[in-house]
Amino acid sequence: MFLFRESTSYNFLIFVVFIFNLFLLLKIFNEKRFNSVYKFWLNDTFNIDIEKPLVIRNDFSTCGFIIRALIFATIVKSLIEKEISANIIDIDIVKYSILFSTFWIIRMCLEILIIKILKIGRQILKFSYLRSIVKEKLSFFYLIIIILFIYFEVGGVVLTLTFIPYLITILYIHVSSIKNYFKVFKKKKVMIILYICTSEFAPLCLMFQLQKILQNL
Repeated sequence: MFLFRESTSYNFLIFVVFIFNLFLLLKIFNEKRFNSVYKFWLNDTFNIDIEKPLVIRNDFSTCGFIIRALIFATIVKSLIEKEISANIIDIDIVKYSILFSTFWIIRMCLEILIIKILKIGRQILKFSYLRSIVKEKLSFFYLIIIILFIYFEVGGVVLTLTFIPYLITILYIHVSSIKNYFKVFKKKKVMIILYICTSEFAPLCLMFQLQKILQNL
């Protein structure tokens, strides 16, 4: 177990306080989203009207996005190092968060661009909103696990078996969305295929290039 008196533990303390403040801001400015996130065991996305176009200024959550980026970065770094402790919070977390953020921002920009070019219908962005809600729930759940694992300094097989399902779940969320694209937009299958290639694969290529740049910093 770690002691907060150690200098290496202050980064973790700052990490926890920062995320706590993000949740506080989320509760103040978007209480409905906050309630949905912390009640992660409830499937409350079923009542979302998929035909209603996404309004980014209302449906996009900056706080939720930052939380997702930090949790993703922490899990990825932990899996790479095969251990987790207070020392895990360092500049690498920032780098991985930048990678995550870059991928998502590029993806969203490409989505909006391809929707306008192909004239698919802006309601397809609602799938991004639904994915975000589920991933925010997942991030909150794993935030609890991360704090417990850091406190008890869990590593090895237990760490891997606990964190790998996070990545598998993220992949499953996206695969499920792709299947739903074809269900909702049955008459625009060719357009949907172009949309998927642009919004899913192109950002990955750009993110890998950015990763090479960050590794040299």
